[in-house]
Amino acid sequence: MPPRHNFVVKLNDLIAIPNIAERLKIPPKTDKKLGPNKNAWCEFHQAFDHPICNCLALGHQLDELVKNDFLRDYMQET
Repeated sequence: MPPRHNFVVKLNDLIAIPNIAERLKIPPKTDKKLGPNKNAWCEFHQAFDHPICNCLALGHQLDELVKNDFLRDYMQET
């Protein structure tokens, strides 16, 4: 599981910010169900299986952006 970070905006809002969205490798939309959980929607994958807060693919990509200090303005102070 990638490290989780505290952002000042919700994850689905964060990935919609143009300069962040262009740095993410967003998977192509699919009509397929990724897993058995038909009630949990992932805005990143645009598919059912898990909530965005549990999305491993997004977590890894955001972790890289945090390490590169790109998301500094979106991080909550600790």
